[in-house]
Amino acid sequence: AMSFAAHRCTELGTQLCAKRVHRDVMAHACFLLMSSSRYADGQHSSREELQYLEDSTEVDTWSTQTTGTDKAKIHQRLIATHCTTMETKWWTAFRQMHEDWDKLHENAWKRDFLCPTPNRNLDGYYLQPCPNNKFLKLYRQALDEMARRHSINLKPPPERLFLSSFRVQGPDEALQCGIAAHHRREMADWANEKMTDIYTRNRRKISTNFFWP
Repeated sequence: AMSFAAHRCTELGTQLCAKRVHRDVMAHACFLLMSSSRYADGQHSSREELQYLEDSTEVDTWSTQTTGTDKAKIHQRLIATHCTTMETKWWTAFRQMHEDWDKLHENAWKRDFLCPTPNRNLDGYYLQPCPNNKFLKLYRQALDEMARRHSINLKPPPERLFLSSFRVQGPDEALQCGIAAHHRREMADWANEKMTDIYTRNRRKISTNFFWP
């Protein structure tokens, strides 16, 4: 499970990571986090369908790997609300990132994935989908950089975070803030409200706060 501190470090990284690729990775991670999406959902989305609205950044998907009992329907649209835990505006970094990628090739905006593959030197990109393990490695590197720079002891540490964390972190934080189940269900596009209880990571903390105040 991702901690709230890791969430904040992710937002910080959109501005403060030393390398541009790491800043881009953090911006993309924020989009996944705020849309309660799996990494694969973003890689099955059409960049030409990206919309930058006043309160959200949204994109249509052409496929999804959301399966099982938490699948209400095929994910047709990823909606990332413009919320932040700090003064950073991750959605501004996310938009700038995609506008810069559009300059790489005249048809870049037509690609059917959101995150391209960085080159070996992390100073440019290839216009092909970034593999899951590559993105996870870069995200862990960027998160570790932010934790070290700000002397934050992340628990769990970056090496124990996985791409699935983005899918459940937002609804989990909403639960801890007392947000109603039907709203958490809409956040993650789950089939029923029961899933809002199953997809809970900080169980000990929640049980302590809610049942044994």
